[in-house]
Amino acid sequence: MTHSKPPFPIGQILAITLSTALGGFLSLLLFTWGNLRVSGYGAVAWGVLGLLIGLSLRYPVVDRAMRWGMERWERTTPWLFALFGPVVLAIWFARAGLFGFGLWTQAVVLGFWGFVLGSLIWLIAWPDARKAFLRAFREIHVWAPLLYAVNIGMVAVVFFAAAGTFAAEAGLAQLRTPGAAGNPAAAFPTDPAIVHGKLMDFFAWHFLDSVPALKINEALHWAVPLDYDGAAMGVLLIGFKLAVIGPVIAACVQFWTEDKVFAEAQERAAERARVEQTG
Repeated sequence: MTHSKPPFPIGQILAITLSTALGGFLSLLLFTWGNLRVSGYGAVAWGVLGLLIGLSLRYPVVDRAMRWGMERWERTTPWLFALFGPVVLAIWFARAGLFGFGLWTQAVVLGFWGFVLGSLIWLIAWPDARKAFLRAFREIHVWAPLLYAVNIGMVAVVFFAAAGTFAAEAGLAQLRTPGAAGNPAAAFPTDPAIVHGKLMDFFAWHFLDSVPALKINEALHWAVPLDYDGAAMGVLLIGFKLAVIGPVIAACVQFWTEDKVFAEAQERAAERARVEQTG
């Protein structure tokens, strides 16, 4: 007796593919505030995922591969959200909400944001507080202190870029592309979202430029993204270097130092336990 092979579920596969592609397109269209190009790329990526899901209904090897990928995804997704979630929310808040307010409202919001950020930076700014912070956060996870410091650095870049955008809008600072002094044709953009993006590059450049010995910007051939006039931007840059770059780098260095000491202590404890068991 022969068994006929079940028909290829082409309709079901197409339905899954198209529905996931459409869902990805609409979600990204909303998230990117109408960016059709990014939404189109996202639709293709989600469509490929839908196609794989559909094929997994027919082919066991695809199903096994999908299950393996989903297991890895479930393990890495919380860390991805923990690393990039705060900075994405900060960027979204600055560009979608903050710049739509009047200048006085922006000043109040930035003041409150700066106070909260300063309170969080305090945990890694002073040596005694930093040691207590490292011990407390290590109880959550061994990588939690480093994750916290990196998040503080990224969110601070967003905040100082927002403060610089406010200064430019209020006429307290003048921004220009490098080497464009006295060149009216090289006008700097005025759209707050674009200015904010360029200032994020500016503060990120100065952060990487401050990492000792590595010379990251020189290795990447990345020139300073913009020039400025006005004391307000100078004050912001000095504040960024003192209040953010120093504490974040110090916290990362201390994390690696403490991690090495912690690992060595664990090895010694394990060695003592082995000696006691054998003795």
